[in-house]
Amino acid sequence: MWSARRLITALLLAVLPWFLYSHTLHFEPLLDDDPYIFHNPLLKDSESFLYPLYFKTFALSADKWGISPDVPLNFILRPFAYLTFYLNLNFGGPETAGFRLVNISLHMLNGMLLFLLAQSLAGRKDGRSFIASLSVALLFAVHPLATESVTYIVQRFESLSTLLCLLAVLTYIQSRKVSNLQLGRAWKAGSLICTLLAMFSKETAFTLPVMLVLLEMTWRRQTLWRSLVSARWHLLLMPVIPLLIFAAEWAQSGRFSVVDSVNITNGGPQEYNVMQYFTTQICAWVSYLRLLILPVGQNFDHNYPLITSMSDWRVISSGSFVLALFLCSWLYFRRHRGATSAMVLWGLLWYFVTLAPSSSIVPLPDLFSEHRCYLPSIGVFIALAALLKEMLSLRLPAFSRLTLIAAGSSCVLALSFATLLRNETYRSRETIWRDALSKGSDKARVWKGLGISANNAGRHDEAINCFKRSTENHPEDIESWINLCAMYVQQKRSEDALAAGNMAVKHVGNKATLLHLMAHSLVQLGRWQEAKGVWENILKTLPDHRDSHLSLAEIAAQTGKGQEAMRHLNAAERIMPLDRHYAELKNQLQTQVASLP
Repeated sequence: MWSARRLITALLLAVLPWFLYSHTLHFEPLLDDDPYIFHNPLLKDSESFLYPLYFKTFALSADKWGISPDVPLNFILRPFAYLTFYLNLNFGGPETAGFRLVNISLHMLNGMLLFLLAQSLAGRKDGRSFIASLSVALLFAVHPLATESVTYIVQRFESLSTLLCLLAVLTYIQSRKVSNLQLGRAWKAGSLICTLLAMFSKETAFTLPVMLVLLEMTWRRQTLWRSLVSARWHLLLMPVIPLLIFAAEWAQSGRFSVVDSVNITNGGPQEYNVMQYFTTQICAWVSYLRLLILPVGQNFDHNYPLITSMSDWRVISSGSFVLALFLCSWLYFRRHRGATSAMVLWGLLWYFVTLAPSSSIVPLPDLFSEHRCYLPSIGVFIALAALLKEMLSLRLPAFSRLTLIAAGSSCVLALSFATLLRNETYRSRETIWRDALSKGSDKARVWKGLGISANNAGRHDEAINCFKRSTENHPEDIESWINLCAMYVQQKRSEDALAAGNMAVKHVGNKATLLHLMAHSLVQLGRWQEAKGVWENILKTLPDHRDSHLSLAEIAAQTGKGQEAMRHLNAAERIMPLDRHYAELKNQLQTQVASLP
């Protein structure tokens, strides 16, 4: 009977997500997918995965590749997730279908693992626990708040980390259940491996050993000391992520600093101090919960308000609500010794503990992002499964039971419809950014996304206007200036490119990419010597700036300086293989140089 039930469960949890997400397979990648996956030079070959052998050079490789410093840092902290992207690129190419097929499969598996975890924690496997576990697994599988973690390719970080966290917990529980010592050690070893891989998929898994300690204290009612002893090997893995962060900060800045390490990703256009960020996140905790209960007003790029005072009424009300939740669940746990109360308390703790790395004292560039709720939502669904099981155990009249079943089915259908609609906004860059703009988000990223979409569609004037709007509203955002200058260069509006570049330098300083674009505008105006001087100055500061080497090679080749051109092409090739155009140029130059007396 149970095998048949589980087969039906597996089919439901596979078919429903596939139905909701399969039409997204061929959607185009979004703006932020490009530097992390499709245009990421670190994924060109497998050598990047050997970064511990040349750690400092790798951590400082952003300027060499012309990418954001966040990309190598992200790679250092999440090598296992990047390994899956690397395999996607090598076996399926850059087509989005292969990437999204993996993402959808991960979401399917997460629904199944949530069902198994709820079953394991529920104690006796009767009909009530089965229905409760299946119900919450279905709600998780069809919930529109998961859309960003499934359809948005780069957020595989979330779904993969969640999969490994669920596997780690399930194998840990199994290790505590079996009586055979050797088998128990094997299950625990599997749990340790899953924990480490989860940490190497996203840093939020750093909290998993804490959740295992809390599981011992709630589910098994152990003392704190015995719980720490039981989870000791998992706890020994906790320093891995902090040590990697400290090492990356040392490599990039040449010093060890706790404050700088905490702020290592706090590099957006607007930087937040720890207290401002924490104060805002108190309200964000409740906002994520609200979206789980009522997913209305979803936005790919929320314009979440920064709250700077602990006396703000929003902080007081949100903090009071959180404290009330904890108090109620704690009292329920103290007064009832069954599995239900343990699941409610542990589920609530899971939500807040796993949300803490992104929503507490470590400032991130975005105050609020929906994908951050994917892993924490598991705790909410675990608590809901416990409460639902308790409701089903009541002696309700037949009419009430039918009403409860109808209400649950209606929720699944309503959430499924909402997910279908939400996925439509992810159809292209333009649809997602227009949706964000229509919901009041006026961030630089929104205008940049709209500008790139317009440029790709051949609407160049519209693209320029979008980038201009971004620079006017957010003059501190360097990418907005780079995009605007690049558009002017592309349209051969050289004077406008120089004017925009000079204005950008006043706001963001002498950035190599900006100077490089300004040099191209000088070439368009026939001012070759000035352009050459700009590129040579860039190389004095950044000897591995590949684009400058290539540009100087072009100038040298056109002015008959073959050996100089070869020197720059060789320097560029050492950084990254040459494309077809420059490879042909190199071959021509080699023939010319060889024919010289």
